[in-house]
Amino acid sequence: MKKQLVFGLSALLLTIATSLALADDGETITGQKEFTEYCAACHGVDGKGNGPKSLETDKPPRDLTRLSRANGGKFPYSRVRSVIDGRVAEGKDNSAHMRGGMPVWGDVFASEKGSSAAGQLHGEAVAKMRILNIVDYLAAIQEEE
Repeated sequence: MKKQLVFGLSALLLTIATSLALADDGETITGQKEFTEYCAACHGVDGKGNGPKSLETDKPPRDLTRLSRANGGKFPYSRVRSVIDGRVAEGKDNSAHMRGGMPVWGDVFASEKGSSAAGQLHGEAVAKMRILNIVDYLAAIQEEE
């Protein structure tokens, strides 16, 4: 119970610190902004897989508005987060998506804060928050059946 409380408080503090760090330049970072900047080139502004770079890939980008439909009506939060992050998580290798040309966004986002120990820790927190913002945005644009 004590470990769960400590973990919960740590997660809350990390979220607050990350939110403050993301807002330190005065700009609010939203999942839609992140998606537009990093994902729309392949997946399209509407998330349907029709972005300008979609013609350059070996494997067509997925229609991200149908993820819930493909998962029995439930949005697959954990799987989507894992695929966007693209790094090894929880003992599983999630790098298979790279065969289709999708970048490892977890590395991209985490590396933007520098290579110092503090920068790496902060970068990891920021990366997780940015990925979760994108996942939340994708959950919001799911098409009804």
